[in-house]
Amino acid sequence: MRMQAPNGDDGDKGGEGDGCAEPLSRFGMAHAHPSHKFAPLQFTNTWLVPPASVAEYRAVYNDPTDQGDDYLRTGVWEPGLPCFRAVPGFVGAAGAQTDAPDCQHEMANKNRRTTGTFGVNCNCAHPKCVGVVVLDGAEGQRMPIEFVVQRFATLPDVIVYDFACASLKTALVRLPYVAKRVALRVDRFDWRKNHNDCTKAMCSDSFVAMDGTNTSS
Repeated sequence: MRMQAPNGDDGDKGGEGDGCAEPLSRFGMAHAHPSHKFAPLQFTNTWLVPPASVAEYRAVYNDPTDQGDDYLRTGVWEPGLPCFRAVPGFVGAAGAQTDAPDCQHEMANKNRRTTGTFGVNCNCAHPKCVGVVVLDGAEGQRMPIEFVVQRFATLPDVIVYDFACASLKTALVRLPYVAKRVALRVDRFDWRKNHNDCTKAMCSDSFVAMDGTNTSS
């Protein structure tokens, strides 16, 4: 996954015009019953729209063992990117009929292979690896969304991911605010190899702003 840095806030506020949802505090959401269900708008207005900070997160999750900083325990190495937000737990498992689009990527086939790592890289003037996640199962289209939502105080403008078409569908269904604010695009290599039936709007080469941008991880 590669990311393009944000170019500024456009003043958009999540949830405007999207209907009403019961306001909740971060503490109230964190300490709700495990079976309690929250609407995407409730998570957006509680965690995504308000300013994010490590102090705010740790004020809610004040258990030192629950901060996600121990990479040997969590399998997530992300120096300089501590947890800013909780990651929502969605009801129901993603499947071919829910989150996966009609393309030729065939990510589900990776369940038959050994696990590996999921890398996060920036595409700034001096590109670098900003994080690595050790997989304990098959890679899923939610991973780039979860990593960015949890560990970026300001969401990036663009995320480049080999299965971005599925990530976009997941965001539209589960976190529409992210789909509205972050452009999800497929890298050039995987676009030519695996995305025969996807719209060209997912291809990095369809955007002049992406000219000269390295989309490889």
